Amino acid sequence: MGYSTSTNSKHGIRIFKYAPGRSGDNAKEFFKAFKGYLHTDRFSGYGKVKDIHHCLCWAHVRRYFTDALPKDMKSPEATLLWKS
Repeated sequence: MGYSTSTNSKHGIRIFKYAPGRSGDNAKEFFKAFKGYLHTDRFSGYGKVKDIHHCLCWAHVRRYFTDALPKDMKSPEATLLWKS
């Protein structure tokens, strides 16, 4: 697993920790004394990390919006018609 501070941090750090598997218990143990904001993807294992503010990754959300777009954006079906 890899962890890093925000790009806005005064002293940026990056930590890589080997864990045998992707269990949420690994994140729970690593962040047991952490207080603050944790910015992650929607991996359910991060739900085991308690007493923090979970901030989800908007890049992962963007994928769903991109997937929802019609494949042919120039087709008439791609146009949304609003009626009032």
